[in-house]
Amino acid sequence: MADLGGFVNENFVQPIAERTGYNAVNTLAYAAIAILGLYAVYRVFRAREVKFDSHFVSTLLLFVLLGSTVRVITDSVDSGVLEYRFAYETNEAVAHALYFVLNSHIYDYGMLTVTPGIYVVIALLFVCTVLLFHEMRIMRLAKYVPAMLLAPNLLLALALGVNWAYAALILALAAVAYFVVKLAFGALKVEMPFLGKLAVFSQALDGAATFVAIDLFPKGAYFEQHVLSRALGGTELGFGLFFALKVLLAAGAVYIVGREKAKQEEKDFILLAVIVMGLAPGMRDLLRLLIGT
Repeated sequence: MADLGGFVNENFVQPIAERTGYNAVNTLAYAAIAILGLYAVYRVFRAREVKFDSHFVSTLLLFVLLGSTVRVITDSVDSGVLEYRFAYETNEAVAHALYFVLNSHIYDYGMLTVTPGIYVVIALLFVCTVLLFHEMRIMRLAKYVPAMLLAPNLLLALALGVNWAYAALILALAAVAYFVVKLAFGALKVEMPFLGKLAVFSQALDGAATFVAIDLFPKGAYFEQHVLSRALGGTELGFGLFFALKVLLAAGAVYIVGREKAKQEEKDFILLAVIVMGLAPGMRDLLRLLIGT
C-alpha cells in the first residue's frame, strides 16, 4: 500500500502540486479515463435519445470555453498576475471584480480548479445540464446555463488582456490552416461537414497557440506540459511541426470519419470529441498568453 501511495503521489499528485506538467504515466492514465468517460457519456446520451443538434453543440462549446476560461483565471491567481493587476487597476468595475476573485478563493489553485479536475467538474455540469433540459424538452435553453457562467469569467479574462497582438496571431494562423484544409477538401471534391470544420479549426487553434507561445513569444515564458508534443517540439522544426501535425491529423480524422459507414450520431460524437480535445487546450493557451500568466 505504501508503494502504491508513493506511486500515485509521484505520478499524479506531485505534478499538479509542483506545476511540472505531465509524465508518461499520468498521460496514459488520463487518456484512458478520457476515452472511457467519452464512451460512457455517449452511451448515456444514446440511451436518453439526446440529439447532437445545434442546441447540443452550442451548449457543449460554451461549456468548453467555460472550463478553459476558469482554468486561465486560476492561473492568473496562482501566478500573482491578478493580484498585481488589482494593485494598479484604475477601473472601478474591474477592480471590484478582481477583489471578488481574490477574496472568494473560488479560483485558488487546487485539484478541482486545474487540469484534469476542472474539466471533470465541467464535464459533469455539462452532462447534468443536457440531461435535465432534454428531459424537460427545452434543449434550446440549455446553452444559457454555460453562457451565464461563462460571461463574467470571459469578460474578466479579456479585461486582463495585454498581449493582443500574439492572441491575434494565433487566431490568424488557425484561420489560415483551416482555409488551407478547406481548399484541399474542395480540390479533392470531399465534403467537409460543419462539425468537421469546427474540428479542424479547433485543432489548428491548439497547435497555433502552442507554436506561438513557445517558439514566437519571448523564450522561456512558457513550456510544453504534454510528453508527446514536448518531444515533437524538441526537433529542429520546433513547435511548428506540432502545429502542422495537429492540422494534418484533424483533417485526416474528418476525412476518415466522413467515409466510415457508421451511424451519423456516432460520426458526430467522434468529431465532437476531436473538437473538445482541440478547443479546450487551445483556448486556455490563447487566453493565458493574452493575459500573460
